[in-house]
Amino acid sequence: MKPTPTSRLPGCRGVYLLALKTPGKLWIRYGFREKLLPPGIYVYVGSAMGGGGIRGRITRHLRKSKPIHWHIDRLTSIPEVSVILISYLCTEKREAESLLASACRTILEPGPPGFGCSDKPRDKTHLYKVIGASLAEAVEKCFMEALGLKPETLWMGIRDA
Repeated sequence: MKPTPTSRLPGCRGVYLLALKTPGKLWIRYGFREKLLPPGIYVYVGSAMGGGGIRGRITRHLRKSKPIHWHIDRLTSIPEVSVILISYLCTEKREAESLLASACRTILEPGPPGFGCSDKPRDKTHLYKVIGASLAEAVEKCFMEALGLKPETLWMGIRDA
């Protein structure tokens, strides 16, 4: 039996960056807002502090069919949107998600205001667009700047981003 990509993920608590590829323009509704996302590569900042940890949260993100609970569910449930990279660190630090979002804000282009951070409004957004940078380098730089550690990274098939 072939292992699933998520079987290699740990069950620890932590933070992660999820890289998504959108092939065309998408209107995305979240909360009471609606924004147009141009095509490209986006990076979502998330945390997994609950019982399922990193593996549980990422497994949920990879499912196309699921109840819409978080803003990111609106993107990950769209058939044309693909997850191309998962980077994560195991940590118990509750502030790690905000530190990671802050670092991404200086390295990547901020996405729609309030996306993914309704529980942390000071973060401004948890969705960022990759522009003119190597995805792998940008992701590693976000983790290094925020937490001083290199993340574990899992590519999901496409490495030319």
